[in-house]
Amino acid sequence: GNAWSIYADGPIDRGPPERLQKLIAANKVPPRSVFYLNSPGGDLFSSMELGRLLRKHYFFTEVMKRGPAETTHGHRRHEPIPGACLSACTLTYIGGVFRWLDLKAIYGVHRFFGSRSFDADAAQVTSAVVVQYIRDMGVDPALFAEMTKAGRDEINTLAHSQLAHLGVVNNGVEKTRWSIESTGTEIYLKGERNTEHGINKFMLVCIQGKLALHVIFDPIGRGEEVKRMGAQSLMIDRQPIPIAHLQTRRTEIVNGWVNAMYLLTPDLIQRIRAARSVGIAYQPAYDSPLFMGFDRMELADGRQK
Repeated sequence: GNAWSIYADGPIDRGPPERLQKLIAANKVPPRSVFYLNSPGGDLFSSMELGRLLRKHYFFTEVMKRGPAETTHGHRRHEPIPGACLSACTLTYIGGVFRWLDLKAIYGVHRFFGSRSFDADAAQVTSAVVVQYIRDMGVDPALFAEMTKAGRDEINTLAHSQLAHLGVVNNGVEKTRWSIESTGTEIYLKGERNTEHGINKFMLVCIQGKLALHVIFDPIGRGEEVKRMGAQSLMIDRQPIPIAHLQTRRTEIVNGWVNAMYLLTPDLIQRIRAARSVGIAYQPAYDSPLFMGFDRMELADGRQK
């Protein structure tokens, strides 16, 4: 309720990082604010510096520009409309923790270039810096290969499906990380991802020869309400399977997060093993249209583990 919408429009010179830092400090702009980009590009290093600043302050990004003013309920405001993010702007864009792209917005890349004195050694070093920046932002370095396909006066406009595949666009959900970990007395497989609504954890825990499911998620300040929800379902490929009767102890709120444990049956273990995605749903009743929890946590990288 207190996040800002910041419109960044026009060429990127060497001043935006300093201007944005001053704006944040002077106004105490909070995390989770949205940084709308509409730019033809500009200075390569300034674009990456601006992107790192967005990541440092936990900002989100979209390719939008400020639309015409509208008056709603006596309040005058500007709704964002699709824009274009080209050239070096595309590097600033991936600095957002979570990144969206309207179907009508344009994301276009091309090969970076310098002055006439920009020799081969400088180009090689700059390429390494750009690739490392792309990796640091959690994006597939194959994005750099797409940048090299278009010359100085050309633009390689990437399709939305391709941008999703490269991790440029994540639509508010980071990729799930699967790992095998231990508490010293228990070993468990953990799937964890960060989303615009907080953390999600899906853990399969070995307890005295049996397998249990331990789920953790951020209830967005509605923890006590979630605790009262008696309809609880394991989500397998977006289909709910009631599991409230398998819960081993009452749902708890630990450090603001929902924690719950369920003892899995052999059938559920096999269904999880074969699943494409998993999740957990808390509802007031099983036929409720909405739920708290999470869904569509991809299992591909965790299946072998």
